Amino acid sequence: MQTAETVEELAENRHPSADAYLLAEILYYLEDLSVINALPTDLLPVTAPPESVEATVLPWFAGPGRDDWTLTGRRTLVAPRMDFLVDGIAYQRKRGSVGLVYRRS
Repeated sequence: MQTAETVEELAENRHPSADAYLLAEILYYLEDLSVINALPTDLLPVTAPPESVEATVLPWFAGPGRDDWTLTGRRTLVAPRMDFLVDGIAYQRKRGSVGLVYRRS
């Protein structure tokens, strides 16, 4: 079994094709989203925080990726929220997560 530590490694020719590659909370680490076009799959489930989806993921798939990928599903997986740890003093902001499904056109 071959493994890859980065999306770039996964996109190299030496990795077998798969029914799907789940890119969970990883796209905001990529410098160039066009590496997605080289992934050996036709189904691409993606999860990312809402702000990353709106600022990076959707614009790329609507721009450079529009000829290669079609959005077939979108769902809020975890809504953003605030967890109060100490009343009025300490809180933790949870960014939430959005799930997207793309199919190669």
